[in-house]
Amino acid sequence: METRLIIVRHGETKWNKEGRIMGQIDLPLSKNGIEQAKKVSERLKNKKIDLIVTSKLKRAIKTAEIINKYHNLKIEKCRELNERTFGILEGIKRDELALRFPEYYQKKEKDLYRSKFPKGESYYDLEKRAIKKIKEILRKNKGKTILLVTHGGVKIISKAYFFKKNLKEVNKEYIKHTSVTEILFRNNKPKLIRYNCTKHL
Repeated sequence: METRLIIVRHGETKWNKEGRIMGQIDLPLSKNGIEQAKKVSERLKNKKIDLIVTSKLKRAIKTAEIINKYHNLKIEKCRELNERTFGILEGIKRDELALRFPEYYQKKEKDLYRSKFPKGESYYDLEKRAIKKIKEILRKNKGKTILLVTHGGVKIISKAYFFKKNLKEVNKEYIKHTSVTEILFRNNKPKLIRYNCTKHL
């Protein structure tokens, strides 16, 4: 029995464009983000999708709704698929981090998996909630094609977890907006069909 998991990152927001760390700040899609979502919707319109699950953040929900135009499914919203919280870093431009919080980079170099800032989550925290939920979804929907609309962090930790990849190496690749990742599970063994693909853009 084959189960297919399609993971799509949400479209762009204003803060994404400005290079700011978002985490769980709940901003809507920008005009460009809506156009990106429409393009990935066209890409997936002939795909047989049985279930759509999204995070509870606006940018993911809107992306899922646009994709759902061609599938007319009930969208399930799960807090567990939210982006990880970056705590006091949220709203700060990424190119300012090294100057304002040099200790953040020291922690990342020492242990990327568990490093976090006050009121934030580590990749370890994200894995505990997101992977647990994804495995539950897979277990309950064997033989189906499942679409997850979520965030860059969830896509990174999913690849590292399911394919036993080094997190530092996976984390080096920028996760593009509305990128498509597709994983085929056959007898519970994952096969990566495509990763971070944006040919629709």
